[in-house]
Amino acid sequence: MCRSRRNALLAAAAGIAGIVSGVPAFAQTNNGVRAMTAFERSAAGALRRYSPERSVTPVTAVSLALPPNLVASSTYRPLLLQMLQRSATFRRQCQRIANTSDLLVTLRAPAAPGPARIRARAHIVKDGAQMRAAIEVIAFSDPAELIAHELEHVIEQLDGVDLAAKAVVGTSGVADDNEGYETARAKRVGLAVAAELRRGGN
Repeated sequence: MCRSRRNALLAAAAGIAGIVSGVPAFAQTNNGVRAMTAFERSAAGALRRYSPERSVTPVTAVSLALPPNLVASSTYRPLLLQMLQRSATFRRQCQRIANTSDLLVTLRAPAAPGPARIRARAHIVKDGAQMRAAIEVIAFSDPAELIAHELEHVIEQLDGVDLAAKAVVGTSGVADDNEGYETARAKRVGLAVAAELRRGGN
């Protein structure tokens, strides 16, 4: 092959390489919506940590909003906005709730005291396609963990997790404590949100 032809081919190849390398790897947008859908949905699975790319605009409470179908008393709003700002896990929970139009979640102080060992509880009612969930935070310690924990119980129902069936399987991560079901998944999520809040989040 003559030298001039070889040089022309090398120049063309270098140009193609320059075009390819100029495209960002995977060309993935970081809009916070796609990422929020990639959340662990199995009751016994491990929680996947979300690590977004650094965005030019920092996440602030002002730039984020609670789901319109998550209704909370004014007592909880400052904490919820702080959780929204600092916890990627809580933001994924909020996105899942916001994407479910036939769901209403209320967060309130308990109407009546419950058993001393219960720190929080979620009462979930299904009526056809509609679902209503009332979350009560009873204990004063670790409210962020408790809120995220109970919200995950709501999301378990959105995911169609059959808690009664899983409770009879010893390794499923679901237990029936005679007053309701407890899941390893909700425990992990609550602890993850509390840890992200302490670290100051992303």
